[in-house]
Amino acid sequence: MEYTANRIVELVESITWHPGRVLRIFWVRHSLESRQALAVEISRVVGTEAIVPLIVREGFENANAVMSDVQKAFSANRNAFDCCQGKHVERVSVILLAKEDFKLPQGASPVILPQWFPVKAGHETFFEIADLAMTAEAALLDCPEARIEQIAEFTYKLEAELVARLASLQLSEPARVRQFVAAAHGGGAEPDALASVSDYQQELGKTIDPRAYRPNAAKEAKSLISRLLKLVLHNPPKQLGVVASQLADCFTDSSYVTLKPTLFAVMSRPAAKMNVEAANWHSILLAFYQSYQLMNGAAHAGEYPHYSVSLQFVSSVDLRSFLFAARSYVGGLT
Repeated sequence: MEYTANRIVELVESITWHPGRVLRIFWVRHSLESRQALAVEISRVVGTEAIVPLIVREGFENANAVMSDVQKAFSANRNAFDCCQGKHVERVSVILLAKEDFKLPQGASPVILPQWFPVKAGHETFFEIADLAMTAEAALLDCPEARIEQIAEFTYKLEAELVARLASLQLSEPARVRQFVAAAHGGGAEPDALASVSDYQQELGKTIDPRAYRPNAAKEAKSLISRLLKLVLHNPPKQLGVVASQLADCFTDSSYVTLKPTLFAVMSRPAAKMNVEAANWHSILLAFYQSYQLMNGAAHAGEYPHYSVSLQFVSSVDLRSFLFAARSYVGGLT
C-alpha cells in the first residue's frame, strides 16, 4: 500500500498523542517513487507540531539496536529538522521513509535526544516506532484504502455475469434455470423462472454507474443478489452449505476451477465437508454478503468503531480478488 504525501499527513494528524510524549516515530514503506521528493512534500510545521520525514538507508533490522538506529537516523538527517528552526515546536512526529515493510516488534524505548533537537534537546524521552498503516485508524470503510467503489463495481459485474448465464440457459435448458431459481428463492412454492430472470435483468438495468451500485436485501427486492443475500441472512452455516450444493447442482460441470475463498468465507464455512462445486458457491454467497455489509458500513461509517487503514485495505484486496476470479468462473459455467 503506497501513500501520497497528503494522505500520510492526514493519517499522522488523525492519531492521538500519548499524554506527556513529545516524540513519536512512524514507519512508512514507499518504493514506487523518489523518497526524497516525497519527504519534501511531507515536511511541515503546523502550530506547535512538526512532521519531519527521514529517509531510511540502513539499520532497523535488529530489535536490540533500534535506539542506536534512531540516533543514527537523526544525525544523518539533521538538515531535515531545519523546518523547525525559529518556530515554537512542542511535539515532533518523525516519518521513517523506507523501501521495505516494518518488521520489528513495536514497544517503547528510551532515547537521549541530540543537543540540537527541536524538543527536549539533550534530554531522555521515550519513543516507539509504529507502522503508520497499522496505527492510523479511519471510520469503518470510510477511507480511500477500502476501495468501496471498486467493490461495488466488481459485485455488480459478478451478479450481471450470473444473470447472463441464467438468461442463456433459459433458452437451451429451462429446467436447470427453474432448479436454480427455486434454490435461490429459498424453496417453498416454485417461482416462475422466466419472470424471475426477467426481474433480475430489469433490476440490473436500473444501475447507471456500477461503481455506485448498492445491493438491497429488503423483502420486496427482486434482484438476484437480493435473493442470494436472503439465503445468507436466513440460513445457519450448516444449512447454507446445503443451499450452496443446490445451486452448484444446477450446472453440469462447475468443478474445473477451485475458487480461493475470502478469509471471511473461511471463517464462516460449515463443519460438513463440501465438494469443489458447493464450496465455490458457498464462497460466492458469502462474497456477495460481505460486499453488501461493507457497502452498508461505508454508507453509515459514523455508526461503527474505527479500524486501521491497513486492515481495511487488505480486506478489500481479498474481497476484490475473489469477486474478479468468481466472475470469470461464472462466465465459464455450462
